[in-house]
Amino acid sequence: SLVYCSSCGYAMVKTAEYIKCIRYGCKTSSAYMEAVEKKIIEELKIELANFNYFLDNYSEEIKQKNKIKEDEIKILTKEINKKNKMIDKACEMLELGIYSKEKYVSRVNILESDLNVLKSNLEALKNSIVICEDKRIRKAIPILEKVLDEYWNFNVKEKNDILKSIIEKIEYTKTIRNSKWNSSKDD
Repeated sequence: SLVYCSSCGYAMVKTAEYIKCIRYGCKTSSAYMEAVEKKIIEELKIELANFNYFLDNYSEEIKQKNKIKEDEIKILTKEINKKNKMIDKACEMLELGIYSKEKYVSRVNILESDLNVLKSNLEALKNSIVICEDKRIRKAIPILEKVLDEYWNFNVKEKNDILKSIIEKIEYTKTIRNSKWNSSKDD
């Protein structure tokens, strides 16, 4: 339930020592299960090796973007405070008789409309700040490396559970059938 045929989308099945597509007439060729497993583990090790580099750059990028968003939050907060003061000022103008009731209502409606837009922008901005969990991820990397190093010592169920915890889906492609002229197991 982890490996799917890239040609037809059906789940691949393991029969004896092969993995093959169950759909009749599919052009995808079967392969030795061991060759497929080795390729999967090799690719996971390559991904893990590149992951630290990615994390370093991603973490810095997230920090820079969050800094910009925090600056924008400060600006929006100041604008919200300014609009609230303007509403208070409109109340004073009404009390002093400078504004008529109609002028006051009109002015407050405009200010409250602006204030609502600012508040929704502020909320959206606060929700868009990304919490960088690179420390937690960095702690997981050595664990994953150890699991991949020990992979061949596990039983079939444990191997399957480990791969399912790491990989969501594998798309399998193999179009060249093995023959006595082409006996490569992992093409």
